Amino acid sequence: MKWLRIVLAERLRKGTLTIEIPGLDMQEFKHTLHGAAEQTLQQVADIACNDHLSDRQKIADIQELLF
Repeated sequence: MKWLRIVLAERLRKGTLTIEIPGLDMQEFKHTLHGAAEQTLQQVADIACNDHLSDRQKIADIQELLF
């Protein structure tokens, strides 16, 4: 069973496995993900361009945001 999970995970990462979820609007899902990614990138840019923070604090803030 562990082997199956490893194979499925690898194929998902490579994009060679497609999963169909009934009732999921893929366009809406992509739109939502794109919006979230855009917002996160803007937050990273805001932190990086903040002249009131040290480089160390910028790195810490970005790491906290992403992880």
